[in-house]
Amino acid sequence: MKKRYSEIFRTAKGVVHKVVGKNMYQVEFGNLHIVFGFNSLQKFKDFIEETDINKLDDMVVSPSKKIIIFPPRVNSGYAFEKKEFLEFRELLLGTVSLLAIEKEITNILS
Repeated sequence: MKKRYSEIFRTAKGVVHKVVGKNMYQVEFGNLHIVFGFNSLQKFKDFIEETDINKLDDMVVSPSKKIIIFPPRVNSGYAFEKKEFLEFRELLLGTVSLLAIEKEITNILS
């Protein structure tokens, strides 16, 4: 059977796969499953990275006691416990960092 996905980066609760032959990425984290093109993944990573992790406790919403983020141009939010948010952030930052390294290597070799 032909391989459809290639794993890019993994954490304890999440994984990012590249769709083989396409510039699409599947982000799976807990119950979340989000598909991005490269530019959208980069923008979403930037949004998550710009969230001040020193103010996460101030972002907790009652009664769920979870942090809820509302990415720009998205009609829904995502709820995380603080520990989950930090791991989700690590997943996205690690993925985009590895993709940048892969791109640099490709540029050097071509």
